[in-house]
Amino acid sequence: MFTQRFLLPLLLFVLLAGGVFAQGEFRTFTDTKGRSLEAKVLRVAGAKCQIERKDGKRFIMDIATFTEDDQDYLFNFAANPPAVGAVPDAPAPPMAMEAGAPAEGDVPLAFTEIDFKQKDTDHFSIHSSARKFEPAEGHAEKAWDLMSAVYKDTLKADFEQMQFAAPNKERNRADFSSADSKFRYRIYFAQNEDEFTKMMDQYAATMDGQRQARFVALTPQLGNFDDIDNRWLVIFKQPGRADASYGNVLVHKLAANLTASQTRRRTVPLWLAAGTGYWMENQLFKRCQVHYLDFQQYYADQEGEVTKSDILDSRSTWSNPVRNLCRKGTRFGVVDVLTAEPGNLSPELSGYVFAFTAFLLSTEDRRQKFQNMILAQRDAPDRMREETVVSAMGYDSVEKMEEDWYKYILSNDFK
Repeated sequence: MFTQRFLLPLLLFVLLAGGVFAQGEFRTFTDTKGRSLEAKVLRVAGAKCQIERKDGKRFIMDIATFTEDDQDYLFNFAANPPAVGAVPDAPAPPMAMEAGAPAEGDVPLAFTEIDFKQKDTDHFSIHSSARKFEPAEGHAEKAWDLMSAVYKDTLKADFEQMQFAAPNKERNRADFSSADSKFRYRIYFAQNEDEFTKMMDQYAATMDGQRQARFVALTPQLGNFDDIDNRWLVIFKQPGRADASYGNVLVHKLAANLTASQTRRRTVPLWLAAGTGYWMENQLFKRCQVHYLDFQQYYADQEGEVTKSDILDSRSTWSNPVRNLCRKGTRFGVVDVLTAEPGNLSPELSGYVFAFTAFLLSTEDRRQKFQNMILAQRDAPDRMREETVVSAMGYDSVEKMEEDWYKYILSNDFK
């Protein structure tokens, strides 16, 4: 997932443009920190919404600020707005799927409307209508090597047994059959908006209700999406964006998705997905370019309160600014990292998410404990609560773990 500078002004224009609009009823919204707000929805555009309090004050807010139930309400409102002037008694019903539509996850992976050419590597199958496969094939295999060092034989075995994330071996066999009958994770590069839209619409057709509304609203802004069973990934190569930047998107997403596959879960906590992605980016490129919020806008809002040496950017490694923050006493704890959500993220917390994952993967002993913790999620998934992570990494208390973690950040080993 990445944020682009032009998106915020565009969304504000969509939300604030004149015209008649539908309104929702007053209801209680709750943010991810547990704070409540009585308001009604005026408009929803992409990842933003405009709401109005009972005192008449209006606000434009990130949808990710709210709880999952409120997010579902907002995306359902966008997909099924009430009639102009009407105030509904309840949220609109979910969007119905067409008769005979495939179940989510069963969408054919060929995307036959597009003339893709295919290049197979040892573990990946890369598809592009532009017939250009480098440097993606090299980046993908390097990501594989690094993740194999973390997950050792289990990742290799999952591919060989065609049990990557979806446990249905026969479905995987049908989707991934090739000349050598080898399971390969598929990577699609959409070269233009038409290709990306066709692929997005095909996948959206397998969804219903709030998930479909959420997907349709957010995906065009994100520029990438992937299979819910972690079998493939689509990346939109947007006009004007340097090809080099897609290497970061690719390896970040691969690290997150390969990790999710090891847990046998369709989703994993944000810290784990973002953390492994940041770690992979740093390992291969010494920079982190996949941001889960607009860093530039965040720092602009600080009005010069952040010193240059503490700024995390997309051009260089994050280890130095995080080390500076830690040395100055600006620290986030283990609980802060494990409970990170889009609504409470900041560049500083993003940096500590990266630092925490780097710490967990910093030695062979820690990697082994990390792998065991991930594999344990297959039998008893618990969203990796604080006590689970602390115990799995061999600590009796979170305080002792934080002590070692901060020592690592301040050392030369964190780079």
